[in-house]
Amino acid sequence: MANKWIVLATVFLTAVGVAAEKKASKNVKAVQGKVAKAAATAAPANVEMSAPAAVAPVTAETAPVANPAPATTAATVAVPSEAKLMGSFEVRPSWTSRIGELHTENEAMLGYKFTNNYLVRYYQYFNTNLYNPGALPDSVNSTVFDGFVRANANNVLTDGTNSLHLEERIYTPVSQGSRDAGMITKFRTYFKYSHQFSNALTVWLMEVPIVPVFSRGDTAGVPNPAFENRVYLMPSISFNDSLSLDLPVWISNVRTRGVAGASGAWASTTMWIYPELTYMVNPNLAIGAAFTNNDSLINNPNGFRSALETGITQLIVRASL
Repeated sequence: MANKWIVLATVFLTAVGVAAEKKASKNVKAVQGKVAKAAATAAPANVEMSAPAAVAPVTAETAPVANPAPATTAATVAVPSEAKLMGSFEVRPSWTSRIGELHTENEAMLGYKFTNNYLVRYYQYFNTNLYNPGALPDSVNSTVFDGFVRANANNVLTDGTNSLHLEERIYTPVSQGSRDAGMITKFRTYFKYSHQFSNALTVWLMEVPIVPVFSRGDTAGVPNPAFENRVYLMPSISFNDSLSLDLPVWISNVRTRGVAGASGAWASTTMWIYPELTYMVNPNLAIGAAFTNNDSLINNPNGFRSALETGITQLIVRASL
């Protein structure tokens, strides 16, 4: 009998122990689930915490990516520089219609572009006289003209439609005529205003005072210029990205220096045109055509028609770096 009660007690205690073990196991699993849930919503231990910032909500399009690449900042972006060396060579075969004279007007340029708005260049002009019926013995020769340094500051003030620009030219007395006249230098300052009516049409207005500097007042009794003022009006038409037409017209007033026996005086006002059509074959090659009057259109004793008939027609070929 005693043995029977011992067996029953043993079975009872075993059952209680198994039940307690199962309950404890359930409690452990519940605690582990809570811990896992908390860990899933907490910041990773290796992420530096900071104050909340205003960020866009995470959506399907902006969901975090595993092992994301480091964020790119302004300090690490490689911005292409606008600065570069500039150079060009231009040849203009030119024909003077009335006398049948043929020559080329040539231009060499070397400069540096700091940005698209700030540039410094040096230009050197020279002509090659190919055929001149009035000077057959010297029909083939080359003439060097004054060069100049050209500094541009574009879009000094702009609202996208109206813009102000500055340009300064400082001339060097390279030509024989300038040296014989005693020219030291010449300053030509451009104050430019442009208004963009559309993508196809921009109109330019320019005020250009010119101050030459001479070592003497006259050359062989002829007074040297003391001051010149020019006013330009130039519609500029862009037919497309490659083809453009400039239609400059300007008037000029020149005041001469006072010399012995004569005071300084203003010469007659003159007017000039220089329409030019340019086609960009590619970024380094341009071709085109131009025309300019060889005599003033106004205050010309031979008249307006004569000024056009004696004009110069040109073809343009320009290669650039």
